[in-house]
Amino acid sequence: MSQPVKIFVSSVQEEFSKERKEIKEAIMKDGFLGSFFEVFIFEENPADNKPPIDVFKDEVKNSDIYVGLFGEKYGSHSDKRKSPTEDEFDLASKQGMYRLVYVKRIDSKTRDVKMKRLIKKAQKVVKTQEFSDGTELIHKLKQSLGDYFGERKLKSTEPYIEQYSSDVTITHLDPDLVQKFVRELPEKSKRDFALAEKDKIEKILSSFKLFGDNQIRRVAILAFGTLKNGFPTELLSAKVKCMAYSGLKKVRPTIDDDNIVGNLGDLIEESLSFVKKNIRVGTGTRDKSMRAPEIPEIPEAVIKEAIVNAVAHRDYESNASVEVMIFHDRLEVFNPALRSAVPDLDSLRGGNSKPYNPTLVSILSKMGYVEEHGTGIPGIFEACHEAGLDEPEISYERDGFVLKVWRKHLASNGNVPIQPPHNHHITPTQPPHNLSIQVKKLIDTISKGEMSSGSIQKRLGLKNRANFLKKYIKPALEAGLIEMTIPEQPNHEDQKYRLTDKGKESIKDT
Repeated sequence: MSQPVKIFVSSVQEEFSKERKEIKEAIMKDGFLGSFFEVFIFEENPADNKPPIDVFKDEVKNSDIYVGLFGEKYGSHSDKRKSPTEDEFDLASKQGMYRLVYVKRIDSKTRDVKMKRLIKKAQKVVKTQEFSDGTELIHKLKQSLGDYFGERKLKSTEPYIEQYSSDVTITHLDPDLVQKFVRELPEKSKRDFALAEKDKIEKILSSFKLFGDNQIRRVAILAFGTLKNGFPTELLSAKVKCMAYSGLKKVRPTIDDDNIVGNLGDLIEESLSFVKKNIRVGTGTRDKSMRAPEIPEIPEAVIKEAIVNAVAHRDYESNASVEVMIFHDRLEVFNPALRSAVPDLDSLRGGNSKPYNPTLVSILSKMGYVEEHGTGIPGIFEACHEAGLDEPEISYERDGFVLKVWRKHLASNGNVPIQPPHNHHITPTQPPHNLSIQVKKLIDTISKGEMSSGSIQKRLGLKNRANFLKKYIKPALEAGLIEMTIPEQPNHEDQKYRLTDKGKESIKDT
């Protein structure tokens, strides 16, 4: 699991006050269970200004395991309402929570009639266990939590991407990326960590707590990984699915789509490039320079922050992918984050949320992608307001949440006619800075001289030949940036590629 598993203890408070406290103390003091579970009991979490019933419901919704203690009393209630104890059980059932119910052995004649009904209700959906005293209760609860641990194969309370992994080795890292990371660090950071580019990778990673006991944290492969030696299978979910639709709904075929796999820089930069080539771009004034600036309908800072936010805070244990979707009227970014990691959307909007993957966020910060945790979403709202866009929306959807950013050329009422984006594909007439990340990498790779396609593919660390030809070679040829050395025989065994004059100029411009 990626976070401590939260346990909500439910009972008639006055009847089981002692047992509730004993449960929390026993689990927190257990060297094993205390590393994976945390317990909520109302006695130690007063309601402040909120009605107690609201506090209970909020905590049930934010918990992973429901523990019900059923005894003699049913609890306070009105003729028309259920007791809080039954309310909590029903809510846990509705939420699909893992439920553990313990029934105290007492003379059935003394048990409240409504409590008897609640016990029967519980027995229809879960296996209940009996106990006589606190010692037996805690013993059985620990056994049940051990079973839960085994079923879920819990490994650490740290987020999945930040755990150490025996499957990740130094060979999965690109030394050039690690050196680039050190080279671009602020001078103060270099002095604080006593680092230099020539230092061994192990020392650099250790300085940022990414390496220890001959093991590497998974976040290191995400930051500095290379496809040359293949990504470990456990990190195949670290990808971004990009799709551009012609209408307001997900209706295929798409105008454009791409599945981006790679390290942090690849995921962010290539996703940004995808969005930029599939939205409209206006032209500003020449009051500050001879060249009129291009102004995308959604500010680039907004697009980038939305993508960075999803990549930084997603749940990497999930098989779901970050999704970047462009519709006629909006940009949507889906983040497969755990609901418990974002329990309050208002906190997210206000910038009061805690980073789900703190080490990953720290690395992104040092790379210059994140300025300060908690400022991302509020910054998006502010930038959209300044650009005259409708206020973005955040909502829970599927197993995560979605950020919607409205495009400028369509009003919120949907009545303004729209023209499809003009730059879905790269053409020779486009300025060099609108080139895809893939084409820019290709140009940079062959800037030193002629190279065969096989050598280029190997240098780029790409394994999929069809993808290489489709996204690198073909668009570069169509854009007139590269040319064949034997154009009359495209499949000649000595065929190579070189930059055209236009390709050389594009290097200067970019």
